Amino acid sequence: YRTMVLDAIGPSFNFESDGFNSDGDEEQPPNRNAQYFFDMLNASEEPLFDRCTNHSTLLAVCRLLNIKSEFNMSDNCYNKILLFRKELLPEDAKLPNDYYRTKQMVAKLGLGYKNIDVCNAGCILYYKDNKDKLECPKCGQP
Repeated sequence: YRTMVLDAIGPSFNFESDGFNSDGDEEQPPNRNAQYFFDMLNASEEPLFDRCTNHSTLLAVCRLLNIKSEFNMSDNCYNKILLFRKELLPEDAKLPNDYYRTKQMVAKLGLGYKNIDVCNAGCILYYKDNKDKLECPKCGQP
């Protein structure tokens, strides 16, 4: 997930800057975009909770969002599962509190999403040339 964060920032980011200039004087704090990047980089390396060696906060959030999408879970269902999951984990677990905060966290990566309707039979996506159609041109279903 660290690679995903590094890909999101792009090649123009100055990785050499450590917050100090060549004279050893402290530079100004990072701008908002740089701070988002550093927050995401930390989340990609930060363990989900103390003594957790195989899951980072970002990994957990991405996996949960993947499951939500794969099983077409409602936001309310996601929130209930997240709440239960937090009850199972130690108190120091760093999961967001709800779907809204989860989306905010991942949005910093620049990975937005767009809802696109699909024909009931799965023939077409209602996207681009088909976005205004009310029924599928192939099978006639909505």
